[in-house]
Amino acid sequence: MDFIRRRSDFVPNGDAPVRSYLDYLASKFAFDGILGIKVLYNQLENFMKYSDLTKELTGAKIIYLHRQNVIKQAISLYIAEQTKTWANVGSNDTKPSAENVPDIEYNFTAISNAVRRIEQHNALLRRFFLLHDIQHMPLSYEDFVSDKDRSINNIFKYLELEPRKLNLEPESGFTKQSTALNSDFYRRFAHDTQLKYQSVEAYRGPPLFPATPPL
Repeated sequence: MDFIRRRSDFVPNGDAPVRSYLDYLASKFAFDGILGIKVLYNQLENFMKYSDLTKELTGAKIIYLHRQNVIKQAISLYIAEQTKTWANVGSNDTKPSAENVPDIEYNFTAISNAVRRIEQHNALLRRFFLLHDIQHMPLSYEDFVSDKDRSINNIFKYLELEPRKLNLEPESGFTKQSTALNSDFYRRFAHDTQLKYQSVEAYRGPPLFPATPPL
């Protein structure tokens, strides 16, 4: 709550702090009666300390956005944590992009830990939806990138809005974060993972990796 107070004029209701915060956001940012909020799993856990979110989410429609390739996501997360840069937002951004930050060291253990963290959070989110019978629409980043029109119109249908033709050209100046460094780390991670499993003498199953890791 202190974090929120420092960045807004929000005054919480002590009896219902989360509900009063949602109402505050709706009063400030709802568009055509719809309020959109991005929440990561660790943020969801923090809100659970203050409220029964299963009640707060009654009537909400959740879009579960996830990456199919969590290794690439973990590498992007690792690089972002090293550079303290989470988005390229054009020339007005004061932080350097990942491609302009030298000497980012490859770290197999750190990337592996990031993979496990992402997989754990995805599993916990799915369990949360299942146990509380929470309506949600799964949408992968890869599917969205491959067909933005179809993905967005599917979202409109899910929200029970009339599908429409949109201008999907970004206006905010955001650019792709991934660089050749991401590809290099991905190849090295695939190679190191293969070596790790080959060194496990107790494993007697079929090969887990092809002779040459795919690029």
